[in-house]
Formats: sequence, C-alpha cells, structure tokens
Amino acid sequence: MAVRRFINHSIYLLFVLLISSVLTGCSPSKPSDETISAAQKGDDQAQYEYGMYLWELADEADCDAPPKLFMAATGTSEFAFKMSAGAYDEARKWLEKAGDQGHPDALYQLGIMYHRLAQEYRPDSYSVEDELYRKSAEYFHKSVATRAWWRLGNCYLFGKGEKRSLFKAACCYTGFVFWLGVDILLLPFGIILNILLFPFKIIGYIYHLIF
Repeated sequence: MAVRRFINHSIYLLFVLLISSVLTGCSPSKPSDETISAAQKGDDQAQYEYGMYLWELADEADCDAPPKLFMAATGTSEFAFKMSAGAYDEARKWLEKAGDQGHPDALYQLGIMYHRLAQEYRPDSYSVEDELYRKSAEYFHKSVATRAWWRLGNCYLFGKGEKRSLFKAACCYTGFVFWLGVDILLLPFGIILNILLFPFKIIGYIYHLIF
C-alpha cells in the first residue's frame, strides 16, 4: 500500500512539474561570455537565452517617481510604460533574431510580450490594442512550442488576435494535450500517461495536419 501511494504521488508530482514548466517556463540565469559571443555569431539558442536575460533585467529595473505617478494617474502598468519607453527593445531585438531562425521558445515569448502589452496598455483607440493582440497571435502561430498551443486556443476562445471560434479553440487545446503527451514520453511512466491522453492526442494531431 505504501509503495502504491508513493508511486501515485510521484506521478502526480511529475505531471504538475511538467505542466508548470510548460506553461510558465524557467527564469534564465546570467548568460556566460561564451553564450553572448555565440549569440553575436548567430546561434539561435544563445540569442534566445540572452534575450530572456535582458527581458529579466528590464522587468527588474525600477521606475523613478514621476513615471510611477503618471502610471497611477493613467492606469497604465509599469510593463506597458517601460515597453513604450524602449526598456525592452534590446531583449526584443535578440528574441526576434532567434525567432527569425525559427526558435520556438523565442517566438512564444515574443507572443507573450505583445499579449501582455495588449492586456496592460491603455490606448486611446481599441484598434491599437487589437493590433497588439493580432501580433501576439501571429507569433503563437509561428511557434511550435507546446505552450503556444494553449495560448493560441485562448486567442480563439476570447476572440483576441483571431476571430472567435470555439471549434478552433478546442482544436488548439487538444493540440496542446497532444504535444504535452509527447513531452510526457520523456518522463517516467510516460507511456501510461500517454495511453490516458490518447483520444486527445488523435484530435490534436489531426488538427495539426490540417492547419
């Protein structure tokens, strides 16, 4: 009984850890000089890591008092203010370099950047917000990262960046489950979990082939 309980808890923990890493990703550490040099030479993984590090630096940078007062008065978030001020331009540049080479996580993070800006920006015209959502959805489309399927499903479900479609949203969510199942294969007990996810995997695979 104790062994069975341990196995069940282990499977649950592994599944939770995988979901967490897929949806949120990991915080990057400071890149080495070799990584920065490789990024400058065109290595897409190094460009992604360097871009994420610069993004983290921009996130941690504090705004001075006047902008904080401005943000409080206008309802604009700190991220949106710093984005408009160019604080994330360097990070975006390196992520775009990696994205141009098809790096899936770089494309996903660019989608997150524009989605977050659309959510937190307070434009005078909704057309600006709509354009940001469209750009976000475009990056999610280009990315083949597992978590991009989930985000794209949200775009279709809520009609942000894409025309609202419950069918396409459902297809994207099943696509997410399909690729999640592929990722789970790399874990212990992956075969058992994939058998449980098999119906969703089939639907997601069919949608992936069609679209």
